[in-house]
Amino acid sequence: MNVGLFVALVLPVAVLAWNYQDDEGPNVWKNSYPICGRSQQSPVDIDPTKSIFEAKLSSPFVFGNYDKPYSSKPVKIKNNGHSIEVDILQSADVPVIVRGGGLPGTYRGVQLHFHWGSTNNQGSEHTVNGRKYPIELHIVHYNTDRFREFGDAVAQSEGLAVLGVFLEITKEDNPALSPITDAIKTLAVPGSSTWSTTALELDELLPKSTHKFYRYSGSLTTPPCFESVVWTVFQDPVGISENQLMEFRRMFDSDKNHMENNYRPPLSMNGRTLYSSTSTKTEL
Repeated sequence: MNVGLFVALVLPVAVLAWNYQDDEGPNVWKNSYPICGRSQQSPVDIDPTKSIFEAKLSSPFVFGNYDKPYSSKPVKIKNNGHSIEVDILQSADVPVIVRGGGLPGTYRGVQLHFHWGSTNNQGSEHTVNGRKYPIELHIVHYNTDRFREFGDAVAQSEGLAVLGVFLEITKEDNPALSPITDAIKTLAVPGSSTWSTTALELDELLPKSTHKFYRYSGSLTTPPCFESVVWTVFQDPVGISENQLMEFRRMFDSDKNHMENNYRPPLSMNGRTLYSSTSTKTEL
């Protein structure tokens, strides 16, 4: 999950170079960020046949103000050098939150970002029985029951909740993504940002069947790789057109290379339990 630059703003940590290429890529992150070499890391390959049904996950999610935050406010979208990131700007009286679905508390939205590949047979960070999707969306939240700010929560157990959404190629554009894909036409240069006033509703970025998902305990998928994330990975993908995906591939990263294949490969579960919200172990 690409919150490395966000973490740098709220935590007094040294920011060391990293990317997705071999010399500074995922295999060597642990040299500069030791937590990246620990045993509870993300992403993982999801094997539905090894998932365990957990009844408490059947409680419905509550997506508070997911349909409201951007209907009347500008959207800040930026190329942070590793991904395209959308800040979730909100007022105190209209917080974007998620709870239910077996989450251990109420979590407030902070940002969303994407991971994608250079071709359509790779790009997602999580995989399902080895199957890779061309792009994956992460919506990042922090635990407001226990912490006042994101910076207080980011390194703590169950401090963060991330919703992972697979995207698959469709013939038609996905209107829910248009505010983002239209805006990033001007964001090829790393560090650039823009404001989009086009309505963006987070609930439209989620699959219709939000009751079908996998749950496990893991980490940020980018340095510093804090093992603080309650992961929710939805079973059903949403759509993205080839043209919309190409807008992501036009970006350049912090090393002035085309921003593509910005994903960390799946890591071992190392004895962790993969839970499912459905009693039928359905393979995607």
